Amino acid sequence: MLLADLGLPSPLPQAEIRDSGGSLVARVDFLFAQYGVIARSQSGSIAGCFTAGAE
Repeated sequence: MLLADLGLPSPLPQAEIRDSGGSLVARVDFLFAQYGVIARSQSGSIAGCFTAGAE
């Protein structure tokens, strides 16, 4: 199932997450910046989703 089929906006693929000083913290598979959510892909399927502030 495509994310668009669920009515979700297109994520930013291969997004870089940087700290306030501009240093690279992470490169994520997909970023939904407006929701503070990143998603990880494995073998073409979503393998995990994480929200800002998650431990």
